[in-house]
Amino acid sequence: MIYFTSFWFLKNVEAQNYTFVKEISGSLSYPYGIAVDNNGDIYVSDLTNYIHKFNSSGVFLKKWGGTGSGDGQFNYPTHIAIDNTGNVYVCDQENDRVQKFTSEGIFLKKWGSKGTSNGQFDTPKGIEIDGNNNVYVVDNFNRRVQKFNNDGVFQSKFGSTGSDDGLFQNPQGIAIDLNGNIFVADWINLTQKFDFEGNYSLSWGTDGSADKQFIKPQGISCDRQGNIYVADRGNFRIQKFDSQLNLVTKWGSPGSGPGQFGDEVGKIGGPLDITVDNNGVVYVTDIIKHRIQIFKEETPTGLSSNVTSNIKF
Repeated sequence: MIYFTSFWFLKNVEAQNYTFVKEISGSLSYPYGIAVDNNGDIYVSDLTNYIHKFNSSGVFLKKWGGTGSGDGQFNYPTHIAIDNTGNVYVCDQENDRVQKFTSEGIFLKKWGSKGTSNGQFDTPKGIEIDGNNNVYVVDNFNRRVQKFNNDGVFQSKFGSTGSDDGLFQNPQGIAIDLNGNIFVADWINLTQKFDFEGNYSLSWGTDGSADKQFIKPQGISCDRQGNIYVADRGNFRIQKFDSQLNLVTKWGSPGSGPGQFGDEVGKIGGPLDITVDNNGVVYVTDIIKHRIQIFKEETPTGLSSNVTSNIKF
């Protein structure tokens, strides 16, 4: 879920570029999913079966979890989302469930089990919250998206297995814009857009490394202007598109330096998940390098801004 307190006034805007700001590592082993709340606090799911919480300066605050299937335990936590009251939702992949916590990591509830019925999962991956606190879960091996209220009560679903429009082959991340449009990244190298009721709208992307092409796109996020950011994992880069799906900018390459992702030698890893905070700051999980990378848009020539920010660099 994305919350916004910033206002940008644009004129004569030139091409956008993103600058590396800092990285968060330290306590992280294999960071996977990431979300930022309205206070700027950062939440990261780690495949060591913990959720890590950092403040807006990247200072470690706490972690919770542990390996298992009990309440508050995890078995391969993947994507993570936050509702408008600050509650944290985690896809607990190998336990085939979603768990809900307070912002301090206190367990609230869980739902799901392995299966194909409504409310059941087979490898839940992506998760996102809409403006009404409905929870959308990418049910990976069932090739569908399921919608729940914030108490975990099943509402609806869309998608099934296939290569036609509106169908999925290996769905991963999910994002929702301020108009309720839903975007799903699929490892078959495309991204699909649906309306708020789950009706197919359009898709973009093919296999490759050119602009608007993907190799295993994973994380996806939207900002307040309706721009869409895709973690193009196999190309070791981020691609940003406007609401009309025109490419705005891209950045990244394989390596361990600032603004690089994964491992240059083995060409493994790459950016897994991505989120954009209420000020347009971009956060990316770089799993192989055990870190979060944070990027900020450069102010182009002709751009004036009036920004209220919670982020401390």
